[in-house]
Amino acid sequence: MTRFKSNYPSLVTQLPHKTSRGFLGKWSFLIGLSSIFIFLDQITKWWVRQHIALGEWRTVTSFLDWTHVWNRGISFGFFECHSLIHRSILCLFVLIFIGFLLLLWSQAVTARQRWGSIFMISGALSNGIDRVIHQGVFDFIRIHYASWDFPVFNVADMLITMGFLALLSEHFQWNALGFRKKQR
Repeated sequence: MTRFKSNYPSLVTQLPHKTSRGFLGKWSFLIGLSSIFIFLDQITKWWVRQHIALGEWRTVTSFLDWTHVWNRGISFGFFECHSLIHRSILCLFVLIFIGFLLLLWSQAVTARQRWGSIFMISGALSNGIDRVIHQGVFDFIRIHYASWDFPVFNVADMLITMGFLALLSEHFQWNALGFRKKQR
């Protein structure tokens, strides 16, 4: 892996290629942190399912409600799956996506890449747990204003979005600073 000197050390934080914790320590960190994020997502989903009936919603603020809905498809309910074969194919794609994220995490150079990958892995795993156990993903956070209504989501969706934004910002920052892979 090529190293570079940056005139912007506060903007691009480069992690050492091999951490002092070694292979097991590196994976223990990922597993431990992902477990915390997954637990947070699963406990909030469980609490809402215990206190709010299916289809009901409770007002938290003028723009935020807790609700009880199931998403049987992927993001925002697209490609809703009801048959076992469709759910199995969707779970296979989720496993492939998680494998890709693990590869991305293992090759991360900066802290932002590493954290972005961890957020996305945690969110994908937690929603994957819902798919296997409940045949769908439980969503409960509803944001709205006047006639505008954002699709209902959960903590795992927020983790996936934060991770994606971290990786996207890293990509654009590196390109803006001129750190591009040289073509041979």
